[in-house]
Amino acid sequence: MSGAKIYTVHAQWDAESETWWTTGGMYRRLTALLRGAGCEFRRQGRGSHEIWWSPVTGRSFTVPRNINNTPLANAILKQAGLPKAF
Repeated sequence: MSGAKIYTVHAQWDAESETWWTTGGMYRRLTALLRGAGCEFRRQGRGSHEIWWSPVTGRSFTVPRNINNTPLANAILKQAGLPKAF
């Protein structure tokens, strides 16, 4: 098996939808929560980051597209004025 690559997939059980979701799913779930609360995508930031705006706080905040960290996702929700969801 010389040269074989091993990939690690991070997944988490979502009891609400009764499905597994991967780290890519975390970005999709986070942005769905943000859009549902009225937050707006404003522009592409540097690299893999996006700039969003929250009508709840009236502030802009950054969302990385490659998010794979639960505390970071909750911190982003807090910046948007939303409760923890991860």
